[in-house]
Amino acid sequence: MREELRSLVADPPTVVHIPKVLREAFHARKQHEVQRVLRIGGLCGMALGLTIVAARMLLFSGLGTHADNVLYGQISVFNLVVIFTTIVALQLPRVFAHYRPIMVTAGALVLASTHTGSILISEPHIALSASYAAMLGVTVVTIGFRNGFGYSLLTCMLGFVGGSGYAVWQGARPDWVLVSYGYVAASAVGLVISWLVERQDALHFFQSILLASEAEERLRLNQQLEAMSRTDSLSGLANRRSFDDTLEAEWARMRRERAPLSLVFVDVDHFKRFNDANGHRAGDACLRAVGQALLSGALRPGDMAARYGGEEFVLLLPKTDLAGGEAVAHRVLAAIDELCLPHGDSPTASHVTISVGVAAAAPDSGAGGPAPGGDGRRVPLPSQEPRAALRVRVRAARRLTPSADASAEHHAHRRSELSHGVVVSPP
Repeated sequence: MREELRSLVADPPTVVHIPKVLREAFHARKQHEVQRVLRIGGLCGMALGLTIVAARMLLFSGLGTHADNVLYGQISVFNLVVIFTTIVALQLPRVFAHYRPIMVTAGALVLASTHTGSILISEPHIALSASYAAMLGVTVVTIGFRNGFGYSLLTCMLGFVGGSGYAVWQGARPDWVLVSYGYVAASAVGLVISWLVERQDALHFFQSILLASEAEERLRLNQQLEAMSRTDSLSGLANRRSFDDTLEAEWARMRRERAPLSLVFVDVDHFKRFNDANGHRAGDACLRAVGQALLSGALRPGDMAARYGGEEFVLLLPKTDLAGGEAVAHRVLAAIDELCLPHGDSPTASHVTISVGVAAAAPDSGAGGPAPGGDGRRVPLPSQEPRAALRVRVRAARRLTPSADASAEHHAHRRSELSHGVVVSPP
């Protein structure tokens, strides 16, 4: 569809057809435009009618027979009533839903009555005034109504046939060439302009559809680029930049809510040896597998699993205390054990193992206040040093081998470098 619209806009045909799937939207747009200008357009029509009547009374006062003056007055009153009734009726939503046939009917009635007057009135000046009024009415119907070429043509034809038929029924024998010259000429010019306007409206509609589509496409691409810029291409997890930004935001939120925050750091053991023995492609596959296993610890919507750098990963766990962080760490350890990725050059086990460290802190809502649940010492806040805050290098190595006994399976060696008041689980 987009390519079809581009083709129509780039090289528009003489007659522009609205594709079937867009017709409803196009008609709704036209309906909105008509509704927007209906009141002011109707008032302008009323003012125009009153101006024509006032001009006739001032310029042709005393001319014509009594019958001519009566007929002119009747036509003027009839037209004003039709215009006013149409404006009022179209204010009702149920009526406005059928605005096209209503405007065709009202326009045809006004044109027919005015055209009738130009034929039946005997006084030349008054008849000429009626002819000019009919031509002006045709211009309003074909251009001002914005009702489309087809409806405008129907309105002009109904007005001409209706007015001429009524005049003949009243016994008039006019010179059809002379009488119809102004009406037909004005209709032809107005219809050509109506066709051009309708064609231009369709092309503008196509352009608006294309612009909206391209804007939506740009937004989608920008979102994809934003996601790519915050995603590690190898593991599919969040990258370091995304982790730093999220950590800063979550730390501020934990301060407001007086809730704890935990970090679980993961380091793949002897990864350089794994790379040297198996190749970088196998190393990349290993990191991807570890990253996916790490997701088993990020179960809640607010949790984040990220690649911290190289073979290092981190889990960010808002509203999680130290015990909760340790529970997640055990779950991650179990997930890595289940992978059982062969590592023949590891001094620890025959498969890939990881070292896990847990750090927890409860930021105080007051600057430099004691951390709830801590030992009462004052904890510097991440906002003082956003990028460096909570930058923990925690290693809690758990060495597992399939043949190890129960005591060996639960043996842990923890080493930590504590920064910014982060509380680390005791050994």
